[in-house]
Amino acid sequence: MTQNAKGLRGLQGKVAIVTGASSGIGRATALAFAREGMQVVVSDVAVSGGEETVRLIRENGGEAIFVPCDVSKSEDVQALVRQAVAQYGRLDFACNNAGIGGESAPTADYSEAGWNKVIGINPVSYTHLRAHETVLDLVCRLLLEKKKNTQPLPSHYSQHSHTNNPTNL
Repeated sequence: MTQNAKGLRGLQGKVAIVTGASSGIGRATALAFAREGMQVVVSDVAVSGGEETVRLIRENGGEAIFVPCDVSKSEDVQALVRQAVAQYGRLDFACNNAGIGGESAPTADYSEAGWNKVIGINPVSYTHLRAHETVLDLVCRLLLEKKKNTQPLPSHYSQHSHTNNPTNL
């Protein structure tokens, strides 16, 4: 995408979390979001790779921060969301890219520890980042706290408007 076309897809000024953004698809996603004019919250357990992704985004004129996060831990994910909202005042997208490969064996031959590690990161982390009652409520509460003494929140930030439509983050 050329510099002249920046933001044509309606992403300019939006805020996105990208987990697993220290390399590969996650890094490419974070860089693509930044090229579109988004503010990117880069997240991963690999600190040096995450910081490198932020450096690449900033080097190309984008806006990003790095927040270390183990997506298999709900308290880390909540802290990630809190920091995103604290930094940028909103959260529009969450790209849950974090994941790991398992043991190089048929599933029936996996060790219990190997199986638990894959399940703890891949599908469980998705529920931590996308769980309606966790992340969406947290974002709503944070926005309410931030706006409490200023102006009323627009009606589209109410808890009920997000309950059945997670894309309204």
